Amino acid sequence: MSKDYTLILKQAIEKHVETKYGHVIPPAPYITPFGIKTVDTLLGGGFQSSSPICISSTPETGKSTTSLQFASIFLRLYPNSVVIYINIEEAIGSTSAEVNVNDNIHERISSFGIDINRFVNKPVELNVKEVFELISELVQLKRKIEEKTGQEQKLLIIWDSIAATQSSKDMSAEDPKEVIGYKARELTHNLARYKSYISMERVTFIIIDQVRSNIQVETPWARAGQEKSIGVFGNYKSATSVSAFQHNVRQWIFLSKGNTLKPSDPMKVDGWELNFYTEKNKLAPSQYSVPLVFDKKWGIIPFYSEYIFLKDKTKTERKYWPTKDLIYPFCIQSEGNSKILTVIDPDTKNILYKSSKVMESKILERYNTDQEFRYWFDRAVDISVEQRIKVALFRETTSSNITIPEIEINSNDDVNQCEPITDNVSSINDENTVGDYNMIDE
Repeated sequence: MSKDYTLILKQAIEKHVETKYGHVIPPAPYITPFGIKTVDTLLGGGFQSSSPICISSTPETGKSTTSLQFASIFLRLYPNSVVIYINIEEAIGSTSAEVNVNDNIHERISSFGIDINRFVNKPVELNVKEVFELISELVQLKRKIEEKTGQEQKLLIIWDSIAATQSSKDMSAEDPKEVIGYKARELTHNLARYKSYISMERVTFIIIDQVRSNIQVETPWARAGQEKSIGVFGNYKSATSVSAFQHNVRQWIFLSKGNTLKPSDPMKVDGWELNFYTEKNKLAPSQYSVPLVFDKKWGIIPFYSEYIFLKDKTKTERKYWPTKDLIYPFCIQSEGNSKILTVIDPDTKNILYKSSKVMESKILERYNTDQEFRYWFDRAVDISVEQRIKVALFRETTSSNITIPEIEINSNDDVNQCEPITDNVSSINDENTVGDYNMIDE
């Protein structure tokens, strides 16, 4: 029998690489979910460690608040974890709404229940070079603790923000020509120089960037008549040092404001709809969006974010199916001033569940107090995410005919009831408090 020399060569290559270069092969990264099914599906499971994540938007959109909300989730999910917030925005006395007296870091810590014993917030005026030197020092401290305890320590670093961070030449340069373009080159150099620290140590690293609102640029969505506020990937004028991210950032998120929400509205939210875009994403397809509900105090509200997904098309869906029905119908229907939750089996088209009428102002309370409603609401989100995002957008099936028609619901339809679930459901202490809903299952 002749030898398979191709297989022998493959095995020899594997052994050689492992023997000589095994010490520089990074461990597999881990993914931390945000706790909102639409977002986590869009991201491919959540935010990934080991490579920079960028969150960009125009000013006063919610970048810092969203990052701090994720920090609270990170600390709750990982007992052996620490978050450091490199708070350059506050160090320079920024007046943006994300860090001013009404919406500052201390209020966010309280609102999100951040464990201050594992959270470090030091407003420091560092330049780009010093930020990366600090990251190197933090990694060394992490290694020392791990060597002593024998346990991995998970580290989340939030850099807020690039726009507020000077280059290392800004203070000493006497001629503006000395610093033009230097910050971009310095950022690119340091990302390349220190990325092995982030990768080998599985650091979760969020970089906040700001698109200046006074620059009028075209976006992929603007070309489709959809979105005009968030800058354009690859445009060197739209965001700080955009070229440095093209090859070093694994997940690049854009946030943009949508409709204004008022406390007098049924949802009782003081904030806005937040459009969450994945411009670049190595874990799942890029350039899709989902809507979120953002409250100035409580940040992103998971329940209402999933609720508006169940009752209306996303911006992406309006772009791809402007006049056509979706492959899976909306699970929230309106009847007068009331809402009805209806869950359809995507295969048989049969009605699995149909709720009684509920006012929109009471739907969060219904979710928190009615176990059956909560169960089917969660199932509706699961099925809708599967059909509308994974199947329709990500093309995860090869079916040539996946059209599911809209189904007319009437009072004579049979409704299958589920067995009551036994999970404890916490009630709302105050109907005006939307932040009591847990951000992620513990």
